[in-house]
Amino acid sequence: MIKTIQNMNPDKEIRPVTDPSVSRYGYVMRNIETESLIELSLSLFEDKEGTQYIPSDQRMEALPVKSSLERLAFGELPIQVGCCYGMNHHLNGMEYHATNELIIAATDLVLMLGKVQDIREDGTWHSANTEFYYMNKGEALVIYSSTLHLAPCRVSEDPFNAIIVLPKGTNEALSGEPHSTLFKNNKWMLAHQEGPAAKNGALVKTVGVNIELTVN
Repeated sequence: MIKTIQNMNPDKEIRPVTDPSVSRYGYVMRNIETESLIELSLSLFEDKEGTQYIPSDQRMEALPVKSSLERLAFGELPIQVGCCYGMNHHLNGMEYHATNELIIAATDLVLMLGKVQDIREDGTWHSANTEFYYMNKGEALVIYSSTLHLAPCRVSEDPFNAIIVLPKGTNEALSGEPHSTLFKNNKWMLAHQEGPAAKNGALVKTVGVNIELTVN
């Protein structure tokens, strides 16, 4: 499938998530049980309208695998297990956290990634710095706190589905007003003017083209 999506996007270099270059952004987690989470996520979240993000789902968090992910990926910090799914195939901006994040592909998908270090003195980040990684269903990637990212992209006419694991409380509402790009708990948002976050009040700090992944 990666060859198909690469052929449809000849202007982009789309690497497999197992490519050594991903070490700039995170590392692939191997030998962890993901089947139960994937099966549940695909049964719960099948909406084909727009893109949705559920930070925490009690049914997913009740699975035994949660304790393993908590220990192996987050050093026993309390975690939340949720899902991002839908029809997205645009960049729409970037976000980052003060902590790592675990992404488990419940379907094939593409991640658009960048580096916090490329944020300029005026607080903007240019979309020309985007790099593209293809995840096969079942693959798991821990991205570092210095990695810019947002919703994954679908790779066909079907929606993507990704399990998202973060420290508990991430993406909850702030106790006060947003401050600069701090938009929610443990979430710094660099919106693109064409993305939904800008319409919800996030600062427009991603500049350049709102990159689109051609999928059909």
